[in-house]
Amino acid sequence: MAQASNGKADAQAAYEVGTVVKPWEFELNELGPEDVEIKITHSGICHSDIHTINGDWGPQSGNWPIVPGHEILGIVTQVGANVQRVKVGDRAGVGPQAFSCKSCKSCEDHRENYCTDPSKSVFTYAGKLPNGYITKGGYATYNRTDQRFVVKIPDGLPSAPAAPLLCAGITTYAPIKYAGIKEGSRVGVVGIGGLGHLAIQFAAALGAHVTAISTSSSKRAEAESFGAKGFVDTSDPASFGANASAFDVIVNTSSGDLNWPAYFSLLANHGRWIQLGAPSQPIQVPSFQLISKNIVITGTLIGSPSEIEEMLQFAADKNVRPLIEVVGFSEVNQAIERVLANQARYRIVIHVDPAFE
Repeated sequence: MAQASNGKADAQAAYEVGTVVKPWEFELNELGPEDVEIKITHSGICHSDIHTINGDWGPQSGNWPIVPGHEILGIVTQVGANVQRVKVGDRAGVGPQAFSCKSCKSCEDHRENYCTDPSKSVFTYAGKLPNGYITKGGYATYNRTDQRFVVKIPDGLPSAPAAPLLCAGITTYAPIKYAGIKEGSRVGVVGIGGLGHLAIQFAAALGAHVTAISTSSSKRAEAESFGAKGFVDTSDPASFGANASAFDVIVNTSSGDLNWPAYFSLLANHGRWIQLGAPSQPIQVPSFQLISKNIVITGTLIGSPSEIEEMLQFAADKNVRPLIEVVGFSEVNQAIERVLANQARYRIVIHVDPAFE
């Protein structure tokens, strides 16, 4: 049985800009009537964590030390007086969002990830709650989060592979759902990495004919093992002409600055381009290319708690699993180095408490 905290937690935290984390003990947020305390057993490492502590996405003044991690999974150890979504002893998780205004139209429609009040839409770490507390993420032994953003983990989903689904999983599942991908849909997935290998699995599980699109032909066999039926090697310029108008939907998980007109040529008439990666430069596509083929360009931001629960159940039912490496709580710095060197295959999970599988 997981033990409740004493109000404190041990963490691996970043004290300043850079990619090195160090041990730190911190005070947990006060357990309010809507809050859930989780004894963290597993926490995924997301590239967003590294961007944040590196300062790539803006300064973090006043937030240091930062405890990264928004793929949090563990055992519920305490609940506030009003909590009904989970109970002590449940396996539960927290994704990238920890709070929202709860009253705007998006929140009322259960799309909290698009909350329109930026002062109350709070990320799971390095965000400020209404009471002033700076949120702490999953590189820690405990987490306390509002019940609205805590999700139950289905029984059929093992904890270690479930953790990355809380960010990488929902980031790929939500746009595929919005696109209406179904049996017979022709789907291309650009980038066969932490997001791409899950996008292939989700689309294939929905019955789509999935093609992996990559600059590396060495990834063909692995892409096929995830469910891809075709492979386009874009290191060969002739591949664009050979696959012109071949796809109803393309999911781009790459953050690279692509040859946009060439890639958009792969879309069929009325095709949809789903942008998940965040390139350093604006996406530039000739307007006539969009007009003449009625192409839709869209992007999505993670997913709501209800969508995360739907995705987790789908993954449990359809055997969608991230390919993971598991590291110990003291090995986070080495794991970050592997992510930066593009050596992770494909998500790294911190086994925070080895007493729990």
